[in-house]
Amino acid sequence: MRTIFEEVDDEKYGRITWQKFRDYLRSDRAQAFLATQQLDTSDAARLFSLMEVDDAGAVSVEEFALGCMRLRGPAKSSDVALLLREAKVGRKNAKMLFRLGVRLDRLCRILDVPSLDDGAGAPPSGSLLSARSATAPHPG
Repeated sequence: MRTIFEEVDDEKYGRITWQKFRDYLRSDRAQAFLATQQLDTSDAARLFSLMEVDDAGAVSVEEFALGCMRLRGPAKSSDVALLLREAKVGRKNAKMLFRLGVRLDRLCRILDVPSLDDGAGAPPSGSLLSARSATAPHPG
């Protein structure tokens, strides 16, 4: 796999971009290699995005090698179980964020600070303290 990576990384940057990977996949050699690795290249963009774990726009040799090993062949039951667990955690986090938003909205109403949902369009300028003191009666 390192040899294939080095062919794609012809400028020796240590990373390959989507464009380089896409161009490489057009060669018969690349198709033959990926077929022997049981990697489906029909959706090359998805294949590349699954290899690219840090969203840097490029894949390192380590990401390429790990991606090729992980993505070969059909999904294993452990892969499916991991995805199900991650989806469950994601749903749990989404619910928690929703509840947090409700609580923040209540707090804004208590403090008499407009929330983004009140149609104000933007948060008030200054700190909460200055926003609160602007509405408080002045002694005197």
